[in-house]
Amino acid sequence: MIRKGAIGVLSGFLMSCALMQNGTLEPQPQVKGAPECPVVLQARPEPAFVPQGEAIALLEFRRVQCARPESERDSMVQSYLERSSRQAVMRTLMLATCAPDQTPGLLANSLVKARDMEPHSADIAALLDLLAAQAESYGLLERRLNATRKKLDDMIQGIRAIEAEMGEASVGEGAQP
Repeated sequence: MIRKGAIGVLSGFLMSCALMQNGTLEPQPQVKGAPECPVVLQARPEPAFVPQGEAIALLEFRRVQCARPESERDSMVQSYLERSSRQAVMRTLMLATCAPDQTPGLLANSLVKARDMEPHSADIAALLDLLAAQAESYGLLERRLNATRKKLDDMIQGIRAIEAEMGEASVGEGAQP
């Protein structure tokens, strides 16, 4: 006689032994000498995102141009800023990423212009999202650095004030004996 609870366990065991092919799970390869059942199931990995044409071309443009001297990049940026085409905006953005610490305003403005140009292919949208996340992170770090600098400046001013008071006190003490 089989109990009702045992039927549930038994059916679960039998289900795990079956090869499931519902699109989300697939069986692990069988190891020689291992028992045939239960089959260990593993989730299928998500397909990898592979950038397409325009993103690849922009990244290649960036790689080549970032290797050039800064003066050449600056003149290229100036020529692209005179134009308003999609290509000019995207290339300006790529050039701004060569030295983001030196051109944060250019990077931010180019990113805003690029994001305002719609529609974007999935690869360009992903690239712009990545750059926006990096810019946001950079901005946060810059704000934290400025706050730390302010605290440090306040401490230095406080130490100088204490030193000045101590200097006045020691001059005053030296004159009395």
